[in-house]
Amino acid sequence: MKKNFIILTIIVYVLCCSYILFSLNGTDSVYTNNDIYGKVIVNNCYLKKTPTQINDTSNLYFLLEESYFVKVIAEENDFYYVQYLDLTGYIEKSAINLVNETIQNPYLLNVTFDIIKSTNLFSEAQNNESFILEKLEPQTKVLYYGKIYAEEIYKNSGNVWYYCKIENNNKLIAGYIHSSFTNNLSPILQNNEITSNYVSKNNIITLLNLNLSTQTIIILVISLPVIILSFILLKGFKKY
Repeated sequence: MKKNFIILTIIVYVLCCSYILFSLNGTDSVYTNNDIYGKVIVNNCYLKKTPTQINDTSNLYFLLEESYFVKVIAEENDFYYVQYLDLTGYIEKSAINLVNETIQNPYLLNVTFDIIKSTNLFSEAQNNESFILEKLEPQTKVLYYGKIYAEEIYKNSGNVWYYCKIENNNKLIAGYIHSSFTNNLSPILQNNEITSNYVSKNNIITLLNLNLSTQTIIILVISLPVIILSFILLKGFKKY
């Protein structure tokens, strides 16, 4: 009877370990079960195209407004891979605080501006013909995402460009417009959603980011003492 109980215990333990391993491998990202948001806590938080410290404009989308939020998808070294509106990119971990709450209005919404004189929508924040996407005429209403500091488009024009989207043939086209060709930017208000800092995420992040071989080793290390003990007990039963 005791022998059968030990065998059953081993089987249950192995099944539990297998379930844990399967669950870890089935996680596409760190945060699939619950949406985790991060609050921007600095005024120089750029949404980046790649996870590097290089702040060349070709690697930047735009500045995220302090007090607003990003949805955290995964982590990569010193960066989080995040979603902001319909964009995904990277931000430095030090630029946000993870929060416990699911944010109702995380992003800057419905901010627009007008074109006041003919200009172009560029794929990069540079006055370069090869980057022109669309010709824009005065009175065009444009959806604002954020700003970026880049080159002047002409002398004393300033260095502020807007990352934005325009509608063309029922499609939204994203690009950059120099701010000197715009006016009537909607007021950008502080996000006042009340949050509390998420304080217990690091260990979970580390565990879920382990690769398959590391997860397997962990399961084996956990299982080994039980297997050895069970083997010793079974050997003892055989003597009687």
